[in-house]
Amino acid sequence: MFEDEEHCVDAVRNRKYSAGDVLVIRNEGPVGGPGMREMLGVTALIYGQGMGEKVALITDGALFPALRAACASAMSRRNPFIGGPAGAGA
Repeated sequence: MFEDEEHCVDAVRNRKYSAGDVLVIRNEGPVGGPGMREMLGVTALIYGQGMGEKVALITDGALFPALRAACASAMSRRNPFIGGPAGAGA
C-alpha cells in the first residue's frame, strides 16, 4: 500500500513489485490528494515495463477512462484521508 502516487512510482521504477501483485495508492482522492489527479504516470510505467496485464492497480484517485480494466480499478470514493475504507488497518 502506498500513501501517494510518488511512492508507488518509485517502487515501480525500481521494480519492487512482481506479477500478481496488487498495487494500492491511497490519499489521492478529492480530499487527500491535490485535486484528485489521474494516475497516468504510474500506469504508463507499469505498461512500459510490460506488466500492465500482470498486476492490478487500485486507487482512490482518478483513472483515465482508456486504461485497460486488467490494470486499474477505482475503489470507493470514500477518502482514506478521512477514515474511508482504504484507511482502515493501515
